[in-house]
Amino acid sequence: MFPLPSQFELPREYRNRFLHMEELQEWRVYRDKLKFWTHCVLVTLVVFTVMSFFAEQLILLKRKLFPRRRVTGNPERRRERLLEAVSSWKLGFQVKDLMS
Repeated sequence: MFPLPSQFELPREYRNRFLHMEELQEWRVYRDKLKFWTHCVLVTLVVFTVMSFFAEQLILLKRKLFPRRRVTGNPERRRERLLEAVSSWKLGFQVKDLMS
């Protein structure tokens, strides 16, 4: 009574969710975006977990790679250099205002 199923038909337990190709393509774009952001969040969580687990070792490595510069010399001379830098910055700022 019923025709024989074609080899291209889905089995009875499956359902085709998309009637048109545009719907399928939109769903694939959505799925790819969702997958991308899920991976981004997972990578971020793993990085933060590793950083918190090895926090002390990372701080020591940072101090070794980027040591603090020791400030030596006359404090009065440091104050003078600071004032020179600030005044040159103000002068540069005023020159920029005049040029525009």
